Amino acid sequence: MMCGMPIFNHRTTKSRRQASFLPREVPLQLPGVPQLTLVRKSINTTTETIRFEFELEGPSHMSIFVQPLEKVTVSDWSFLAAMLLREPPFHVYFSYGKISTPLTFYIDLKKENSEFDEPLMQLGISGHYISFEHERDAETKKFLATFPPYSYIMEWPSSYERYIF
Repeated sequence: MMCGMPIFNHRTTKSRRQASFLPREVPLQLPGVPQLTLVRKSINTTTETIRFEFELEGPSHMSIFVQPLEKVTVSDWSFLAAMLLREPPFHVYFSYGKISTPLTFYIDLKKENSEFDEPLMQLGISGHYISFEHERDAETKKFLATFPPYSYIMEWPSSYERYIF
């Protein structure tokens, strides 16, 4: 889903052929990765849906990508209902300021045969360390120092984790 890339926005996939990544001698060390916790999973026999409740902690900028699997639909969730009128995968961009309270959210899924004991969706979580409050490694600092003083460089170290529920 989303090419397995830690993209900031789903629109970035349209320009992926023009994008490039800088090679590195040593893999980038991120300050951390977002922590996704499945808090609860419950089946509603009346609506024939399954609810996944999550808690997400991480950097101040994160993306959530939701891709229901075959014959599965997202029937409801914590986010704007109008977003579900679009075609999946669904993208939710989340950012916060000084208060880093974990994001709690739910996703309700409906399946044609109501068999919920198999994989139902992919969930992609991307964490973006785009502010200078995060320490940069020596290789990044060396690279940034090659630019003239009048330029503003905004590097975008990110992570991407994919989960199947």
